[in-house]
Amino acid sequence: RTPYVPISTPLALTLSTAHIARQTRYVVEWRGKPVASVKKAFAAAVTRAKLDDVRIHDLRRTAASWILQDGGSFDDAAVLLSDDVRTVARHYARFNDKHFRGITGRIAG
Repeated sequence: RTPYVPISTPLALTLSTAHIARQTRYVVEWRGKPVASVKKAFAAAVTRAKLDDVRIHDLRRTAASWILQDGGSFDDAAVLLSDDVRTVARHYARFNDKHFRGITGRIAG
């Protein structure tokens, strides 16, 4: 399930700049060659940054938490992640203040 995600204006500008500055026919390149594996590139960046216990899946968690912290819904996060709403709610509920306020409000009566 590959999600369709329109790019933001800042990303479009960055890609346009990269297109103009490219040295080969590829927009996303490294040392004159296309980036063949995002996972390998990410792992190399983690190594260069001397980070421990960081995986590419952490980017997915970050995206979901930012959506929810910014007031987005579980539906919004599920669409972006191409995931089930119940799965998103189960894994990322702690990042949604409205969700917890609703629960605690019912407890307080």
